[in-house]
Amino acid sequence: MVTPVYLNGKQYPSFEAARNAVRKMCLISLAQTKSNLELWIQKYVPKRTGQLQDNLLYFLSSSTTRYGRYEVQIKTDVPYAGDISGNVKHYQTWLEHSGRWAKANYYNNWGMIFLHDPEAIVDWMDVLPQEARRELLDNLLMYRGLV
Repeated sequence: MVTPVYLNGKQYPSFEAARNAVRKMCLISLAQTKSNLELWIQKYVPKRTGQLQDNLLYFLSSSTTRYGRYEVQIKTDVPYAGDISGNVKHYQTWLEHSGRWAKANYYNNWGMIFLHDPEAIVDWMDVLPQEARRELLDNLLMYRGLV
């Protein structure tokens, strides 16, 4: 005889059914979190060539949930990322709002880019993990009704 399981006031026919409902809630909240963080990265992380944003989005796409634990990948292997964040005196702050054209290197290809990044923030490297945590908690609260 299978004993029903009660979770959040709802009855599930088995432990497996309850676990699947929790898994579904976790996956949906993670997908929404990733989607919102993609928009945040595209808006607030300095663009210049887009290489840093592309790299952050690449790692973010590998975020997952395992055994009830979220693994949101907020990292980059772009070597100059530390120079861009929080250092406005750096000779290339990459936070350009000048509206002028400049030379830029994108994966060893030189070209001209338009320097206009009005919404980029200097401390994006500190703010992004906080934003990820806030987004994840907000989405968990929003989707908890699925369980």
